Amino acid sequence: MALAGLVDVPMVTTIHCAITPDRRIFWEHYGGYYNTISRAQINTVPPLEKPQYAGAVYNAIDVVSFPFREQKDDYLLCLSRIAPEKGIHLAIEVARRAGRKLVIAGKVDRCHRDYYEAAVKPRVDGRDVVFWGEAGHRTKRELYARAACVLMPICWDEPFGLVMVEAMACGTPVIAFARGAAPELIVDGETGFLVRDADSMLAALGKIDTIDPYRCRQHVQANFDVRVMVEGYLSLYREIMGAPATLGTRNPAPLADEVGIPRRDEPERQPQAAAHRSE
Repeated sequence: MALAGLVDVPMVTTIHCAITPDRRIFWEHYGGYYNTISRAQINTVPPLEKPQYAGAVYNAIDVVSFPFREQKDDYLLCLSRIAPEKGIHLAIEVARRAGRKLVIAGKVDRCHRDYYEAAVKPRVDGRDVVFWGEAGHRTKRELYARAACVLMPICWDEPFGLVMVEAMACGTPVIAFARGAAPELIVDGETGFLVRDADSMLAALGKIDTIDPYRCRQHVQANFDVRVMVEGYLSLYREIMGAPATLGTRNPAPLADEVGIPRRDEPERQPQAAAHRSE
């Protein structure tokens, strides 16, 4: 970014995280283009003088690397960083009120150790509330695939939320607070539920068996697979090189729910060994 003004080739920078005060100086001196990873994220970006907004391109996953499982176990899953903005304490509250087992998996960073010690650890009993710790590449896929549901009581405007997409790729529905990009990722009533608070999350749990695991998988395959993201960036690059006057109005391609999705009986795309992308 510091060298963007010294070359003739256009530069595009993707905003993944919030622009904090200590990072804003870089953005104020950056002369290139930038994109967000959801439509909602632009509402959290402070006004910037020099950079030009190129639109939104969704993040993606390698869908075929996530195992699909139609039959689920009975536990609920909360997989994320163990931090206040992730609402782990609310997931525990909802699970206990529902009388359901909750598995918590995630990393406890040093800056959030106090939150874990005060709001999470005292409620972990190893039976009804289980703390798994940080889950690796294989373990998190197994946890996703077997879970009855993933709870996402996010307490901030999350710019994307890969956990939601990864869970749905395994055929597992997600119940999330309708903040940030969550309404762009979840089809309410079809791949999960968008709720307001702990009470409405509890109510949505009572309807979780109405969600079709195949619908969850197909939704992610059609909208958040790597190939979709790649085409989104290629289109953005072409637009910058050929028609910069239209920038700033770009949104991600219409979700498959708006243009039709594959039928349940259609075979999925098979992975190619040379194209596999590991995390």
